[in-house]
Formats: sequence, structure tokens, C-alpha cells
Amino acid sequence: MEYVLELDSVPVATIVITQGTIREANREACRMLRRDRDWLVGRDAVDLLEDTDGEMLVLALSGMFDRLAVQLIAELDGTSLELLFAKRDDGDFVVALRDVTELFNARRQAEELQAKLRHLATHDVLTGLPNRSLMRDRLDQALRRAQRFGFRFAVLFCDLDGFKSINDRYGHDAGDAVLIETANRLERVLGDHGGTVARLGGDEFVVVVEGAEDEGAVGALASRLIEAIVAPIGYEGERLHVGTSIGIAIPAVVDSVDSLLAAADAAMYTAKQRGKGCWEIARGPAHAA
Repeated sequence: MEYVLELDSVPVATIVITQGTIREANREACRMLRRDRDWLVGRDAVDLLEDTDGEMLVLALSGMFDRLAVQLIAELDGTSLELLFAKRDDGDFVVALRDVTELFNARRQAEELQAKLRHLATHDVLTGLPNRSLMRDRLDQALRRAQRFGFRFAVLFCDLDGFKSINDRYGHDAGDAVLIETANRLERVLGDHGGTVARLGGDEFVVVVEGAEDEGAVGALASRLIEAIVAPIGYEGERLHVGTSIGIAIPAVVDSVDSLLAAADAAMYTAKQRGKGCWEIARGPAHAA
């Protein structure tokens, strides 16, 4: 009884554990754990605490850490608890508990906010695709792999044909619907090829295709992209029609991110001059720019 009275004078929630079993618990611990003393005493500590690191809890209770204080975070009925273990000379463990639920919730909210901000900074708000910044970063990584390991890839610069007339006739909401559906179709066609679909802005998209073995394979993919985009898009009872012209650049050792994008962009304009709805591979001076 004196032991219990001594613990009750401690303002911190405290339990005593002997050979893995709760021996005593003070009033503050009962309040925090929402259990009465009779229920707690004799209870297996591991069973009571839905610990997020069960192995560490078992090690702490086994005395593996001897006299060192061990800090763990446990979960109980949705409450996050900080546990600080200290071993007594008699082999018992005195464990101080602190409710850190609000702290953990605030930390999780901060992490979620940071993740959202990172996503907003690197993705297009309308389509959810990677934006120019993230696309350039991934293209730079692909280029480094190509220069170091001979990794092959291709850059496809896609510009929609007839998009302005959609905006002019049906309004910007219709234009947004077209852009969203275009993004979805590009991603579906890319499918298992591996790579990135990004929106640069306006009606310009870039597809970075990994493992591009030759011009024929890349050209075949470009044709599938053109075929997917030209299919009618339903919008408020209307059937909207756009197409796309695609410029392709396959990197050489001397290429940079800027030169690859410039070459693909120039090839795209060549495709438009040929009559739109087709693709062109960058060659000659445009590719070496």
C-alpha cells in the first residue's frame, strides 16, 4: 500500500512492470489509460499497449537495455503515448507515460500539409500531371542515366491541334475538360512503357518514354498517342474534336535538357507544317542545338 501511495504522489502517469506484468499504477496512469487500478494490475503490458514498435517494447521489458532509459511511442484506443522506461535495482521497470496525441496529430497534419505543398509545387493543378519543373527534373535524371549507362529514352513534345477553337466556341470550361481528358488518354497509352507524362502549360504536353529501343518503336507509340487524342470527347452533350502534332527527340551523348526540349519542339512545328495530326523525329541541326 505504501508503494501505491508513493506512486500516487507522483504527478506524472507512472506504472511499475515486473517481468512483463503491470504491478502497480498510480492515479494519473489510471486516468490516462482510462482503466481502474484493479483492471490494470496483473495485466500483461504488451497486451495492453498496441505498440507501434512491438519488438522494441519486448526488448525494453526483457531488460535488454539494462539501466538505460528507453523511449517508445505506443497506441492505446486512439491515444498516442510516450513511454519512458527506467530499470530499478530490483529489476522492476518504472515507466512514465505522457499523452502526445495532440503533438502527433499536429506533426501528421504538418507532414500532410508539406506533402500537399510539394505536390502543388511539382504538379499541374488542372490535370494532376507533373508540371514543367518536375518534368525537367525527371528528364535530367533520364539524361544522366543515358550518358552514364547507355539508358535509352525519347522525348515526345505534343501540341494539340484545334484547341483554340474549342475555347472560343464552347468556353474555357470545355477547354479544361479537353485538357483533363487529353492527360488521361496520354497516361493510358503510355501505360506499361514506363516514363512520365507532363503538362508544360496551355495545350502543350511532354511524354518522356523510357527504354526507347529505336525510332520505329517510338514512332509507333506516337501514332497511338495521336489516335487516342483524335477520338471525340464528350462534353455537355457535345462531341469535341482535337488532334495533336508530336515532335520526337532521341538523345545523343551531347544533349542537355534544354536542347532535347528545343529539338522536340522544333520537330513538333515541322509536323504541324506537314498538315498536323502527325509526328516528326528531330534530325540534323535542330537535334544538335
